[in-house]
Amino acid sequence: MADPHRILLIQLRRIGDVLLATPAFRAVRRRFPGARIELLIEPAYTPLVSRNPHLDEVIAVPRRQSFARDLAAIAELRRRRFDLAVDFLGKPRTALWSRLSGAPRRIGYDTRGRRWTYTDRVPPGDPAAYTVRHKAALLAPLGAELDDERLEFPIDAADRDAADPKTGAHDIGLRCVSGNPS
Repeated sequence: MADPHRILLIQLRRIGDVLLATPAFRAVRRRFPGARIELLIEPAYTPLVSRNPHLDEVIAVPRRQSFARDLAAIAELRRRRFDLAVDFLGKPRTALWSRLSGAPRRIGYDTRGRRWTYTDRVPPGDPAAYTVRHKAALLAPLGAELDDERLEFPIDAADRDAADPKTGAHDIGLRCVSGNPS
């Protein structure tokens, strides 16, 4: 199978899960450096990923919207002609959106009631496993592997300066993308 040109990653919500998916985003970019990679996420979480260097675009969809708006959003996904969709959340809504995206290849967890939505199903694994590894397991069918488990949460100097002054004394893994990082 040819490498995908357009990739849809789905991680709609859960602040921790969004951040813990960032090593997987990096692994997808490293595996497919020429692909266009887009993330489907709820608007409240877009600031967490808007500066992520491994994503070309962030597509925000509200959690609660009318059926008509859901249909319009799905039509927009289909218009983008994704070659691949990876569902990191694995909930009924995201499984359905993965299926309806029109992507011919769809990867998700092999869970009851959702199997029919994915072309590549990955065993859900140990629910107590570290979430970064749990999400990375979805990349096995692609031959993509984590280079490390560091989270990427790029911030700019203004964001860093506005953060609690106590964070400056600790290395909490925030990478400054502009301005002086010290």
